[in-house]
Amino acid sequence: MVDLPHGAMPDALITAAERLDGVRVDTIRPHTGLLEAHRELELIDHIAAADHDDRLQVLADEAPRVLRVGWCTVARISESGLRRIAGSSGAPETQAESAPWLPLAHAEALDGTAAWVPQVWRDMDTTLAAAPLGDPNTAVMLGRPGGPLFRPSEVARLGYLAGIVATILR
Repeated sequence: MVDLPHGAMPDALITAAERLDGVRVDTIRPHTGLLEAHRELELIDHIAAADHDDRLQVLADEAPRVLRVGWCTVARISESGLRRIAGSSGAPETQAESAPWLPLAHAEALDGTAAWVPQVWRDMDTTLAAAPLGDPNTAVMLGRPGGPLFRPSEVARLGYLAGIVATILR
């Protein structure tokens, strides 16, 4: 973690760091110094307080702000195919036609360059993560257009959140 002086440009830090042999800057992300677990707790509270039929939409609507992503969808795969159950306002209009990663046993980062990923998502260099939501055939999926990649800790947080939401939905 690096603390930049107020008004300092991050690209100067990137340039300086990458001048060193073997150093590659993966991402620069803001950090408030707080764990900010209250955001996730608020989301869980909003989901629990919502009408049963609205809970997945509340998850989709609020997850992008809480988890710092561009969009969120909830999808289910069945014999009739993949169906979007809920989506945030930023969710792409172009939907995936298949989800070979379902059924899903645990939260994981998905390959944003895979053949099932719609071309428009690939064009936007969208990074993806998903977690099962109560059953292996239903998942919450996050998209972050332009990256950066999901850290293992972010994927773990998504998994815990999805597990709690699944319990609330029962």
